[in-house]
Amino acid sequence: MADRGVKEKMRTLSVGNQREKKQSELMGLNSRGLTLIELIVVLIIIGMIAALVVPRLIGSITRLDLTTTTKNISSDLRNARSQAVSEQIIYYAVFDFEKNGCFIHAEKPIGDEKGYPTHESVTGGTADSPISGASLVNSYFLPESIKIEKALRSDKQTDSGLFIIEFYPAGNSSGGSVILINEKERRLKLNVDSITGVVKIEDPDRSP
Repeated sequence: MADRGVKEKMRTLSVGNQREKKQSELMGLNSRGLTLIELIVVLIIIGMIAALVVPRLIGSITRLDLTTTTKNISSDLRNARSQAVSEQIIYYAVFDFEKNGCFIHAEKPIGDEKGYPTHESVTGGTADSPISGASLVNSYFLPESIKIEKALRSDKQTDSGLFIIEFYPAGNSSGGSVILINEKERRLKLNVDSITGVVKIEDPDRSP
């Protein structure tokens, strides 16, 4: 009888252990299932955030490139004006649409006299400078993502060839505006005042 009672208890314990084992397995499956669902939810949220943030981030980088490029050219123009006054010679900012760059040229003294080439003297230059009687001082090539869209002086507008802004020894200039554009069609304008020679950066896309 005692043996039978022991066997019954052992059987009961065994059945109980099996039930607990099954329950544990089921709980483990449920736990793994919840973890997988949570992971999927997290991935979906990350994807949604990336879809919203990445385009804005790329746009910010593109705008930064345009701003940096415009400031670099502006600095070159201001330096050209300063050098023109300091050296008492004409400096030229040549915007080349084909080469997509801005090239600063300085007037060369001819004997005891200084040459004063004008806009019409673009032809007759050398490979070093398209301006007769001037030499290349500095070159700045724009990034591939940024282009010279157009240039303006008074009522005239051009989008090809060369556009030249002259800085004179008195501090004034021939004046003109150059508009740069990036891949997102955002624009910034470099404006050179003819009377003062002052260089300003303006945003033509922003409403006044």
